[in-house]
Amino acid sequence: MANSDDDEGPQNMEDGNEDEDNEDDAEDEDNEDDAEAEDNEDSEEDANGEDEEGNEDQIDVSWILVRPVPGLNLQNQPILLRESFNLLRSSFGSMGILLEEIICGAQELDGFETCLVLHEGEVVSAATVRIFHAHHIAEIPLVATHHAFQGWGFCRILMDNLDGFLLTEGVTDVYLPSCFDVETMWNRFGFHRIPDEQLEIVLQTVPILTFHDTAMCHKHIL
Repeated sequence: MANSDDDEGPQNMEDGNEDEDNEDDAEDEDNEDDAEAEDNEDSEEDANGEDEEGNEDQIDVSWILVRPVPGLNLQNQPILLRESFNLLRSSFGSMGILLEEIICGAQELDGFETCLVLHEGEVVSAATVRIFHAHHIAEIPLVATHHAFQGWGFCRILMDNLDGFLLTEGVTDVYLPSCFDVETMWNRFGFHRIPDEQLEIVLQTVPILTFHDTAMCHKHIL
């Protein structure tokens, strides 16, 4: 980088003193080093500022597994279960009392738990799951994401964390009944339809829930 004083003088000095030229060159190099050091410091400060702003923009998301309190009706269950019920009812309202029994784990539906994703404290995605430990099998009969948050990736967060949880519980095979119009979506999650003959064999082993106008899908997790 040229010194401002040098810019005002002649560009060629054929009769000038060589020592003075060397001193000027050394001074120019020192000035360039100082300027480069200042630029590096400014760059580091800018980078640090960008990192801090990026951390502030992170989405507040958490994954929770909630077990119902045995013997209590829905109104007396934990608030997160009640909120999950309201979310699932928006998609499966036609199930009526059965949905409440699944959420509460009532009678022969004992053993169900609810997995949910919270975004800024609000339930945005939920699923019901039951594990048959003796057979290393789990079922996920109901999954729903709040319509205002569909496409945000919350269902992926829900299912990925659920897979991790099921692995820790020794589950190897997961069954999920899918409506026909969203079956291809579940294919992307690793679930694929099984033949009716295979479903009959599974039902002889464990009493997983089945519904009309759905395809039973299966995924093997490792």
